[in-house]
Amino acid sequence: MPEISVVICTHNPRLDYLGRVLDALQRQSLSKDEWELLIIDNASEAALENEYDLSWHRNARHIREEALGLTQARLRGIRDSTGQLLVFVDDDNVLEEHYLENTLRIAGEYSKIGAWCGSVTAEFEIPPPHYLNAFRGCFHHEVDKDAWSESTDCADLLPTGAGLCIRRDIAERYGKSLDSRHTGQLLGRRGASLGAGEDFDLALTARELEYGTGRFKDLKLVHLIPKERMRKKYLVRLSEGIHFSVGVVKRLHHIDVGPLRSAGPIRHLIELLRLHGGERLEYIGYHRAQRRLQRWIATEDKRNFQI
Repeated sequence: MPEISVVICTHNPRLDYLGRVLDALQRQSLSKDEWELLIIDNASEAALENEYDLSWHRNARHIREEALGLTQARLRGIRDSTGQLLVFVDDDNVLEEHYLENTLRIAGEYSKIGAWCGSVTAEFEIPPPHYLNAFRGCFHHEVDKDAWSESTDCADLLPTGAGLCIRRDIAERYGKSLDSRHTGQLLGRRGASLGAGEDFDLALTARELEYGTGRFKDLKLVHLIPKERMRKKYLVRLSEGIHFSVGVVKRLHHIDVGPLRSAGPIRHLIELLRLHGGERLEYIGYHRAQRRLQRWIATEDKRNFQI
């Protein structure tokens, strides 16, 4: 039985990007006997099993999941995989050749760490515009030293979804928790929707099971960024999706969401005039997310009161 299950969840991917992802996996230094590969085709318009030949790996298979949404695709990957470690690889993540080998080493050396990730380096299809600097953390982050913690206060040590490594018992507990939490389905991408937060939901599940989370410098991948993801409208939607999802995750895990104050029309206009470039785009998304959170929390409080 393989030690690691690599799970790629994808919906209508760019074929050249996913091709590079698979090429990088084919070059992994870890013996293929020690890991399996699952491509979860999440209701793509054209079946991916007709596009990619996985015969180079005897423990690889295509799985079709018709329920649309990244969360649903990840749950299918958890159910159908067999490894004691799961590595979630996005369809635009190109792993460095020792990624899986280092993942297995970290799991052995740090038995109290339940979920972790590493460095993400952005590779842009075209030169990035100046306003993208305000969103740098969404595409790129460097890890220059190993660090981990069991404290819920260390938000900077929560792993991100790109190259997320997690132990099976945590992933299975996460899956069971969604059966009783209808709100968990709000998280993660769903078609063209830019929801997020399912990676933090997984990581916080690890901490609730008394595992730590962390980031490690020897885990490295390249994040491929197409030109469409640099457009202003996309970045506003991305900001809104992230801020809204983080609020939902905090609520699910009983973490203080903080005051929700969406600015009134005059204050909102003043802020828009004060900010420029990417900061203005990020603020517009944040403002929209605050209003959505207010409505969602009011609805949840009413539902809980009726129950």
